[in-house]
Parts: sequence; structure tokens; C-alpha cells
Amino acid sequence: MPGVERRNPGYIHRMDELSSGSNSTQFRALYYLGSQIAQALTEFEDEDHVVPRATWSVSGIELWPFAQVAERFAGSAFWGVIQYTEQAGGAFLLLHEDTARLLVGAQPNQGLSGDRMALLDTVLARVTDLFGQAWADIATLEPQLGLFEEAPSLQDLQEIFTGLSGATPMASTTFRVAIPGQTLGRLVLTIPQPYLIPLQQSLEAAAEMTFLNGKDDAIEERLDFLGDVPVPIQVSLGSTEMTLSELQNLEEADVILLDQLVTTPLEISLGGAKVLGKAGTSPDGMRRAVQVVRLGPEG
Repeated sequence: MPGVERRNPGYIHRMDELSSGSNSTQFRALYYLGSQIAQALTEFEDEDHVVPRATWSVSGIELWPFAQVAERFAGSAFWGVIQYTEQAGGAFLLLHEDTARLLVGAQPNQGLSGDRMALLDTVLARVTDLFGQAWADIATLEPQLGLFEEAPSLQDLQEIFTGLSGATPMASTTFRVAIPGQTLGRLVLTIPQPYLIPLQQSLEAAAEMTFLNGKDDAIEERLDFLGDVPVPIQVSLGSTEMTLSELQNLEEADVILLDQLVTTPLEISLGGAKVLGKAGTSPDGMRRAVQVVRLGPEG
């Protein structure tokens, strides 16, 4: 008897966006480029000892719609709007007030004004400069920073970010900022994903660096910060089609045959990577399981 693949179209569309091969490459490239920025920020020595010494690392690479970005950083947050001078587009540096105070050595609940705001602008300008340097082999950006104490309106942003809307996917690198004796801070560098499409070939080369530098102790240490990040795993059993009349006549105990043969490996999606496996059970026979038989899709 033929069958049908029942899926929520909206959910599958969202998962397809996040787990496509091109996005996986982008994420690896963003991790590598973000790690270069984090390392430079960690090694920076402030001769005047005005800015607290911090350890920076990449704690996550995610894809958010712009509306979600705006919601996360509404209210008590600072927006650094980065505009490129050598090409269209730009990026954002986003942080909440607690992280801003951390970066400039202010006390909890201490207001930021005058010299503190100037210092925050200096710190974020340094991050912006390092962003341009890390991306120098990808594109000539010459980034310029504008700092805002609240989120600019979407209409204002559209003057710089042509076509930006609430649904625009934003490739977001989250940096973890650690200062001994202080609470952890988070700073997000987020880029409208459409601006990355023309740079795909260069990003693929940057993505390869995550493997070439895999033995580097500093990169291994930063990878440790990602060790507890949950990764969705989905196993596809197969699919088929049914007519409407067949669907209406389904009864309990009916068997729906799938298009795949029993010898066909199952496709396993590991947060973007694709591997193949075969179905089975756990050693105690109490849970379903899948055994990896090929690291990479068939082809």
C-alpha cells in the first residue's frame, strides 16, 4: 500500500535553511573568522589599563531572523551598526548593558555616560577593526562603526541594509567574554546572510581552516566551549505518497510501505552534516537506535 510523508511545512523549511550544505560551510567559516577576532581581543594589552583584561571565545554560531535579533536586543542594549565603505551592506555588534559595563570596568547597575560611553565606543571600534582585519582575505570591508544606545528603527536601518526585513536571516557569532571575578558577558556579531552569498567561495576556503588548524591548542580550547551546545539529530526513515481516498480509508494496523528498500541506509542529519546509518536498538533492547555506516552522504 503506498504511503505519505507527513511533515509540518514551516518546520521543515526552517530546518532546511539551518542545515543546508552552504550554511554549514558558512558556520564553519564564521567560527574560524570569529576565533581570529577572539584571539586578538584576548591578546590585546591596554597600556593605560583602562579596559579590563578579558578572555574572549566563540560560544556559538546561529541563524536568527532579524525580528528575533531585534527582540533579543530591545530595551537595555547597545547597537553597534557597522557599515562597509568598500561594498554594500554591513553588520551589527549587539550587547546588553551588563556586558557593556563589563567591557569598560563599570560596577553592576552603574550608569554609562560621558567617559564610560566614550570608552565603550573605543572597545567596540577595536572589535570592528579586528572584524575587518579577520575578513581581509574574504572581502575588503573597511568597516565603520556607529554606536546607538537603543535599537534603530527598521526604516532607518534599511537605508544601509537594503532589503532588510523582519524575516531576513542573520548569521550570528556569539562571543563569550570572561573576566576573573566577574559574571560572563556576551557580545553578538551578526550579518545579514544575503550579504554572505557572493562571498561563498571565499568562505569555503576559510571553512577549511577549521580543519587545517584543528591541532592548534587555542582552537581546541575554544571548541571546548561549544561542547555542551545541543545539536539536533534527525533520522529519516523514508517517504512515499498516498491518494486522498487512501488517506481517508486508513485504519489501525494498516501498513504503509515506503519507497526505500530495507537495504537502503537511513539519512541522519547532525545539525547540518549528513551521514548514513542503519536502524537498530540499544543494547538492552529498550530504545530505538541507529548505527553510523558512512560519514557523509551517499554519492
